[in-house]
Amino acid sequence: MANHGQHGTVMIVGTRIQKWIGRYRIYFLEAETGGKKCTNKKVILGKRSELTKFQAQQRLREIIERETNERKKAPFDPHVTFSWYVNNRYLVNHRSSWRPATLHSTTSELRLYIEPEFGDIQLGEIERHDCSQFLEKLAKKYSRAVVLHCKVTTKAIFEDAIEDGYISRNPMRKVKTPITRKPKKHVLEAAQARLFFSKIRNAKHLALMGIASFCAMRTSEVFGLTWGAYLGDSILVKSTAWEGKLFEEQTKTDDSHALVTVPELIQPWIALWKRQCTKTGPNDLMFAAIRRDKHKRQIPMRPRNFLQDYMKPLADELEIDRKLITFQVLRRTFGTTMQKHGTMKDVQAHLRHASITTTGNIYVQEIPESVRSAVNATTKEILGTNTALQAGVFAGQKSTVSNCVQVENLRGCKSLKRLAPQVGLEPTTLRLTAECSGSLRL
Repeated sequence: MANHGQHGTVMIVGTRIQKWIGRYRIYFLEAETGGKKCTNKKVILGKRSELTKFQAQQRLREIIERETNERKKAPFDPHVTFSWYVNNRYLVNHRSSWRPATLHSTTSELRLYIEPEFGDIQLGEIERHDCSQFLEKLAKKYSRAVVLHCKVTTKAIFEDAIEDGYISRNPMRKVKTPITRKPKKHVLEAAQARLFFSKIRNAKHLALMGIASFCAMRTSEVFGLTWGAYLGDSILVKSTAWEGKLFEEQTKTDDSHALVTVPELIQPWIALWKRQCTKTGPNDLMFAAIRRDKHKRQIPMRPRNFLQDYMKPLADELEIDRKLITFQVLRRTFGTTMQKHGTMKDVQAHLRHASITTTGNIYVQEIPESVRSAVNATTKEILGTNTALQAGVFAGQKSTVSNCVQVENLRGCKSLKRLAPQVGLEPTTLRLTAECSGSLRL
């Protein structure tokens, strides 16, 4: 925006140490109405003892020229605060395209970390050193993940401000990431995993934790599963859930919309839960919450409530660190162990980081045999080969199929007396049925 051919005014201020001060006008467009406004700006040019009046005028003209060029790139009011721009421009431009989880995490970062630092500062006054100091403060208290997220978010906000015409440069563009403490990547040991899974008595909980652990699916994908997505030896990931809401045909990325191998040892767990589940239609949720919405429809369970109410107390009972019983740790545990039984490409294929590129390939592409064998070998190493979990037997559990549970993997037992301790039941409480081989009736 033109500055009406102004040259500015220079004057001397100070008594003991005199300095040249320059004043000039800035023209910009008001952020709310778009109307033209003007404001005066004052800048220190240098000491009187070091500059003549002509030199001070020349320096002021250079500043005016630079300011004029910046106003051409950013004609809007540079005095709007960081918080005003974030709430009235940045979030408005992006929130409609973000997933609910992304919107929640971004607004939380802004509220907890970024706005307390830059909220009341004018966009045009934030400099590179301000951004560096901000990241240094975060690095002293928080992990590298928090620092990087805040850096990326702040940089994106400034980029949008440039595009919208509020500032002419991004102060975060060349800021270096400070050294931060390394995050602790917890992994559950195989012995702890065997003990933990052996104590889960609820068929629904065991099937859920089995899929989350050994299918290495994301939390939102597990709680968004429907029975129509279960194909016996594989699962087709096509929906997600977040905070009790189901998002059909929505995944984190296009590559996440893929087939996932179900280990052979986990399939009986899912089959047992399907026999006990009252609603197993293609569109029914595999792990629905007990309560319903106002329209009496199923809603997904909430991961945090599930862990806090059922899994964490069990971990305390078994003296396992609570930090190890999270879906992220379980997913990492399987990925780490799987490297012993397959290639890195197999791990990437199972975790779906970069395996399938288009949705059409999902229905025609077979899961590689190397991936399937690596998944099964990893599951066997974690759970072991001689455990009652392979049979899906739960002590003291009420079943909707006449309390009959399959024990297909325990056929090698020579007698009922030998079989009973492995499933956690007294020999006198068991009897064989003639209806199905390898079954126990409580």
